[in-house]
Amino acid sequence: MSKGLGNCKPNALLAVELGLWKSLLSVATGKTDGFSAITEFLENVPWARFEKLYASDLNFFAPG
Repeated sequence: MSKGLGNCKPNALLAVELGLWKSLLSVATGKTDGFSAITEFLENVPWARFEKLYASDLNFFAPG
């Protein structure tokens, strides 16, 4: 499935993906616990960027 989506992810999605990886690695390396990591992640998600998405970005996950 992810191969079909390609590498042209919207910037807002890339920012969320990077934040998730940082949180996951923080837990995996013992720097923080899962609850703290997800709390910090949710606080740092660029929510305002999602309000300004282009139509092409909004359709990224649309079938076909």
